[in-house]
Amino acid sequence: MSRVARKKEEKRTRIREAARELLRTQGWQRTTIRAVAERADVATGTVLAYFDSKVGLLTSLFFTDLAEVIQQRFASVPVEAELVDQLLHLFEGLFRYYAAEPDSSQVFVRETLFMAEPYASAYDALSAGFVEQITHVVRRHASTLRDEVEPSSVAQVAFSLYLVNVANFLRGVPLDPEGSLAELRRQLEAFLAPLWQR
Repeated sequence: MSRVARKKEEKRTRIREAARELLRTQGWQRTTIRAVAERADVATGTVLAYFDSKVGLLTSLFFTDLAEVIQQRFASVPVEAELVDQLLHLFEGLFRYYAAEPDSSQVFVRETLFMAEPYASAYDALSAGFVEQITHVVRRHASTLRDEVEPSSVAQVAFSLYLVNVANFLRGVPLDPEGSLAELRRQLEAFLAPLWQR
């Protein structure tokens, strides 16, 4: 990496860390681009050169964090567990992440519904990658499912049920990871019940 590229990356990292700290301590409404610039010791225009808006900066933070959470959850899937328990293990990390930063998470979740480019493509890619990894987990249980059941379809429905539970968050309902997991368990078990081998 060239010296110029390294300096740019260092600035980007400082901006992201400044934004992360301000969002954590001051919340979404009170965090401004100007405050992020001051905390990162850069000009306001520099922040906007890297991230086109406050929403763009938040989205970038969440994409990075969510990709890391997803990777960690897949790396720690309990191998001997039942399919429902493995799926809940995956989603638990996301519920806990959102619950830890409720103010910013609610904004991020709302923004994903109306996301414009380039963020829409990045979100679609993150979601598609997550569903593909869920599909791999489901495939490990293929022998317990009826022959006509497509693992990718099970993965897509499981992801959709997770999204329904996250959507409650948009209505201002505090995200309770334990309650969300219990509800998602009930939904997954009801969905999978007719799909098991007899």
